[in-house]
Amino acid sequence: MILYFALYLFMFLIALLNYNRLYILLVYFILFLLLAFKGEVGCDYTGYLNRYIYFYPGETFISLRGEVGWWYIERFIYNQDMDYQWYYIFSGFLAVFFCLLAQKHVKSIGLIILIYPIVFLQLGLSGIRQFVAVSIVLYIVARYVFDLPKSIRPYIVWILVAATFHVSALIMLLFLPFLTKLNPWLIALLVIVGLIGFSSSFYETVSQVYQDRYFNETPRTSSGAWVRFMLTIILLALGVYTPGNIYLKLGIAIVVIGVITGLINSIALHRLNYYFLPVASILVLKRALTEVKGLISLRLAYLATFAYMIFWFTFSTHSHCILDYHFFFQRENLILLQ
Repeated sequence: MILYFALYLFMFLIALLNYNRLYILLVYFILFLLLAFKGEVGCDYTGYLNRYIYFYPGETFISLRGEVGWWYIERFIYNQDMDYQWYYIFSGFLAVFFCLLAQKHVKSIGLIILIYPIVFLQLGLSGIRQFVAVSIVLYIVARYVFDLPKSIRPYIVWILVAATFHVSALIMLLFLPFLTKLNPWLIALLVIVGLIGFSSSFYETVSQVYQDRYFNETPRTSSGAWVRFMLTIILLALGVYTPGNIYLKLGIAIVVIGVITGLINSIALHRLNYYFLPVASILVLKRALTEVKGLISLRLAYLATFAYMIFWFTFSTHSHCILDYHFFFQRENLILLQ
């Protein structure tokens, strides 16, 4: 745990300095090492190890539900007879790459500070497929909030790419109308596709899905989902609750969809919040860089994020999965990279 808080403090100290590309690269390099070379860390470690051991190269697009992005990486590792650790090297590289693309638009170390506890620690050290998907979503939302492209094509394309790693990313198509003006027929199409992705990912019983994918039983509820979503709501309030804020409707839409989802299935809310929190963080940073009072909101967002981090490590029943961080070469049964 000391390692994680020390890294958080290091990033916060970097944030006090003038924005410098070299500092940013240093932070992301350290994060890459944390992600790529971890040992038996994370609650999904065994699940992905089973995917590696029992990988089946005969899967189809339909049987994979379109999640072919990660499957091609798995097949490459399988064909090259590479060690399981390459799962984490590839996922760490892709996630950090897209986070750096987002960083080019945001130009603030605050981005990584706000998403660090939930996206990097809770998700990045466990659910690596969705971690890559979230990083892609982070990039394209940052691009549209800070440097709005003239076309909607980039957003749609990158969300579809994210969905090839985790189909739940399709839910983010629902929010494109709040980022740019669209024709009613296109809005209807995006809603349909987004709902298809949502239902495909969460309609089945959660324990059955995870039994099929990871050969593990998973609880049907997530006791911490509402706590994490409350952090997202706080960040949204700090980011959009100002007169005339053009992203106010986006914030309301996220809250409404999150509440409805959580009432139906808390694990679904838990999964979707991995997308919602980065969006809320981007909106806080957008306000901080465009309004004088936005700097106060950013400091309050830092405080809320840090408080959540302390709360999670203290009370979460899953924090034990990452408390004892160690590198892969410290495993008892050492398997060398091939």
